[in-house]
Amino acid sequence: DRIDRHPDGAYEIIDYKTSKRMPSQESLDENLQLALYALGLQKRWPHVDPSKIALTLYFLKHEEALHTKVTEESLKKTEEKVSAIIREIETKIAEKKEFEPVPSVLCNWCSFRPLCPAWKHLYRKGAKDATLDEKELAERTEEYLTLLKEKKEKEERMKKLQQLIFSAMETRGLTRVFGSEGYLTKKTMQRYGYDMEKIKNLLMPLGRWEEILSADAAKLKKILSEVPHDVRNAIEEARVVAKTYTVISPSLKSIAGKSEDTDEKS
Repeated sequence: DRIDRHPDGAYEIIDYKTSKRMPSQESLDENLQLALYALGLQKRWPHVDPSKIALTLYFLKHEEALHTKVTEESLKKTEEKVSAIIREIETKIAEKKEFEPVPSVLCNWCSFRPLCPAWKHLYRKGAKDATLDEKELAERTEEYLTLLKEKKEKEERMKKLQQLIFSAMETRGLTRVFGSEGYLTKKTMQRYGYDMEKIKNLLMPLGRWEEILSADAAKLKKILSEVPHDVRNAIEEARVVAKTYTVISPSLKSIAGKSEDTDEKS
């Protein structure tokens, strides 16, 4: 990575990438890494006009450069976003909460995988566990992944069978077919919705419209990008943890090697 100063006094921050995938312009405009570079440059040399800072991602595999710009407003948003993250970290430290790892392709270049909760099991051989020894844990893991694979294969087969059976029932005018283990019934189901504008007009005069309205996190997330920046920050600060729970999320992808490199580094 480097910074160039052009003859017209403008600065260009260039970040070299080795990944194959090139981002959309929208994604590039929201790139936090580039925004932080620009913020750092502006903080170090406050006299630099943000409009004179150009940001570039150069993709070596494609020999292609993608460009974006920053403004005083975007730099302010970046600073506020980073400050919010810092406050969140400080709060977690103060409350002695754990920082769970977030595995990604960047893990391939991390030297701490043998110590990381998301990876260290891959490196442990012969270590004792309170419930399962390493051999038993590996066997149970293999068994679980095998069953998961079989489940997916069976579900796919069931979908194909359902399509074939449905087509045959339609052709023969049947609503039920029988087998030695039971039978299948073809039903026509209806799911109803409402014209909410009409419902509003009916309930508003009765003073009951507000009763059917409820806060919806999905709807809130959708409008976040549409509200003023200060309102969006206030909404983000009002976010609270509603529920904490732990799940096991399986993956059928194999890990080819403990220190395998890929060309997807970004």
